[in-house]
Amino acid sequence: MSECGCESIASWDPERRGWQPKDKNTRTEHRAEKRSTRIRSRLRKRRNAGSAAEKRRRRKRDRKTDARSRRNDAQHR
Repeated sequence: MSECGCESIASWDPERRGWQPKDKNTRTEHRAEKRSTRIRSRLRKRRNAGSAAEKRRRRKRDRKTDARSRRNDAQHR
């Protein structure tokens, strides 16, 4: 069913020093986690697309918003 082997019924648990049986919901959580990383990487690709000039503009804007948020943080401390 799953290509990454998260369908296995046991997993190695370093905290408890050994193999622990898996319950079903950890598997679905893992699947959801995989899905969210897939979506996030897709968004990152879309965000980083564009010409060099666009990327420069975007970097400049990001720098400015970072500075602004840092200033605001300093004001509210």
